[in-house]
Amino acid sequence: MKGLKICTHNVHGMSETEWRFLKHLVTMHVVILIQEHWFRECQFHLFGDRVKCINFACTTPMNDNEVTSGRPYRGCAILWKSQLRAEIIPVETRNEWLCAVRLLTDSFSCITFCVCMPCDTLHEDDAYNEVLSTM
Repeated sequence: MKGLKICTHNVHGMSETEWRFLKHLVTMHVVILIQEHWFRECQFHLFGDRVKCINFACTTPMNDNEVTSGRPYRGCAILWKSQLRAEIIPVETRNEWLCAVRLLTDSFSCITFCVCMPCDTLHEDDAYNEVLSTM
């Protein structure tokens, strides 16, 4: 594989401005790592609906069946161009702070992580250590 371009972007919620910017990123990169999309699982389809010719793997801590008080939070996604000549296999992490995919070609293999690291060290030390141990 030659010239695999990857970028990462913390969107802090998917506003119209972020959708436009994401579409721009797709023109320049093969794999895009998104943090803080704030989607529930029932909204993951929006990546494929709004950005053409991509596939994706996502995580979220938000339950579709619960009402969320305050603003939504967290969520990671890995997006890749559909025409990428590789086998992409989502990796089950069982951790709402990260998602991962295994990228396989004839000559290359790697696991790519998209991580939204806990940053409240007064209250989330356990979550921080759990993310590190999961990876």
